[in-house]
Amino acid sequence: MATERDANPAPSSGDVEFSWAWAEHLGSALTLGYLALIAVGMFHNVVRFWRFGINVLEFAEPSDFLLAPLGDPLVMVATLVPIVVIYWYLKAGERVGDRLRAKRRAAGKPEAWWETKETDIARVRAKMQWIRWLIILLWVVASGLWYERQAADRIMLGHGTRVAVETTAALKEEGTVTRPVMLIGTTSRYLFLFRTDDWRTVILPTENVLRIVPVDQARGVKTIRPKLIRAMDSTASPTT
Repeated sequence: MATERDANPAPSSGDVEFSWAWAEHLGSALTLGYLALIAVGMFHNVVRFWRFGINVLEFAEPSDFLLAPLGDPLVMVATLVPIVVIYWYLKAGERVGDRLRAKRRAAGKPEAWWETKETDIARVRAKMQWIRWLIILLWVVASGLWYERQAADRIMLGHGTRVAVETTAALKEEGTVTRPVMLIGTTSRYLFLFRTDDWRTVILPTENVLRIVPVDQARGVKTIRPKLIRAMDSTASPTT
């Protein structure tokens, strides 16, 4: 008589070891993955600020880079998605090659000139590991240089966050409609601005900044604001 234990046999030792291996290294993999994202975010920040003549590493604290992966989610998407596609493409190429090789051997066909020799497969795959990482590294560098150049150019052209800044010394950085002051970015101790009128970068300690006012109005100014004004006016108590 078949028992429930027979219907659900225990996993083999190989399955158990495989599962435990993933469980043991999951924490390390997540930590290393987040560190890699921090490194990518740091690289993008360095490239962007370098376009404005700033070495951001001289003004940043280590804690400023902990949230670097969340600063611009599009950076992570533009970086990680192609990496996954590249890695999958190279691995898929290996699997297709293995299947084709096995199919040719099963059919009794000789080793073709374009096939990797059986004795060289292990050596070639060891090199492919380095080639994959090299391709990924080159992609991260190339995408970072291109993306941040475009982002810096947009700021220089006045596309981005326009701000008016007032300091504790009663100094103002506000620009004009046609020559605005643009926000480049911030660290825990400094605020970085770009003046489009004289093409200068301004660095202000955050402790000296009294107020930062975005020049552009909030979204919904043409659609939501009139509704809110009518709603507030209708509920306001009449004056006597």
